[in-house]
Amino acid sequence: MEEENISYWDVQKSVITKQRISEENIIKHFTPFMTITWLSVDPRTCYETNELNTAIGLKYIPKIDEYKFIRNKVKLPKNKYIPMDKNDKHWNIIILAVAEYYRVGKVTANDYIKMMGGPRIINLLERIGQIHNTYTTDKYILSVRNALVKKKTELKKLKGIK
Repeated sequence: MEEENISYWDVQKSVITKQRISEENIIKHFTPFMTITWLSVDPRTCYETNELNTAIGLKYIPKIDEYKFIRNKVKLPKNKYIPMDKNDKHWNIIILAVAEYYRVGKVTANDYIKMMGGPRIINLLERIGQIHNTYTTDKYILSVRNALVKKKTELKKLKGIK
């Protein structure tokens, strides 16, 4: 890998792939919090990331030392894919629409979505998005409609509580 083209993602993936990265690039691109959050999704790395979080809470640890600790402790296959929780604007629109409808916070709205299940959330979003009103120019309604179209298949998979 060329040294000048190293990015944040290359440094983060090198924790698993054990690829050599220079200390300058580690200092420049390594973000411990994001890497720990990313690795804590996999159950095989939870203990190591928790161990590092506990140590961080007690004192300051330089980035290079955090990187070396994670790299040496994490034992995952080199081709392991761990999904990164990205900021999905369509999902955020859906959560905000449900939160506004029920007048609750975002965390509670997310719980409501999981409890209600896909078909009931789709019906609710169709009501909020005024599907039968074809002449609307309201940006909020149009954004809810767009988010519903983008996430409809994902919402159908949610089971909910009966």
